[in-house]
Amino acid sequence: MAQQAAYAGTGRRKDSVARVRLVPGNGQITINKEDVTKYIPYPNLVQDMKQPLAYIHPDAKIHPSVVIDPFVTIDRNVEIGAGTRIASNVNIMEGTRIGKNCNIFPGAVIGAIPQDLKFVGEETLAIIGDNTTIRECVTVNRGTASKGKTVVGSNCLIMAYSHIAHDCVVGNNVIISNASQIAGEVVIDDFAIVGGGTLIHQFCHIGVHVMI
Repeated sequence: MAQQAAYAGTGRRKDSVARVRLVPGNGQITINKEDVTKYIPYPNLVQDMKQPLAYIHPDAKIHPSVVIDPFVTIDRNVEIGAGTRIASNVNIMEGTRIGKNCNIFPGAVIGAIPQDLKFVGEETLAIIGDNTTIRECVTVNRGTASKGKTVVGSNCLIMAYSHIAHDCVVGNNVIISNASQIAGEVVIDDFAIVGGGTLIHQFCHIGVHVMI
């Protein structure tokens, strides 16, 4: 009878030592001979164990209820609130803060460094509020030394292929339609609506309830 292949390993963290023996199985994960859900009640974390195709920096602070799909990259100095979903092929870069119950669609890039030649690597932020939807291939750059942060408020809808540049401040309940390009340090107040394909020059200020 052929001997079953097995792999053994030992890991150490601080004062703890774990010894692991791996053998061919049926895909079920158990801990102390109990189903993994007894110890890890969040289905998204169990799914990550079975399909660990996302890269998440160990210093990122992510609520256990966040759903992260395969092929996502999450950098250091990132915080993501409860109930948010990050779809495939999203890049969440250094200095990003994402609130609760947000929905980030495939291809979005949040927190990339500014497209500003004055930027010299300073520590800045890109902040997304609660209940905001970021659609496909949206880019939100983080701030520069000028303001220190780029802000998108709560309950916003940022439609596909739009760009929000460094140091912009977008209020709450704002809609930015497809392929709009918002240059640096623009302010868009609450409940404004930006129509599709709009170009907004740097330093402009769009008032409350304005529709462009």
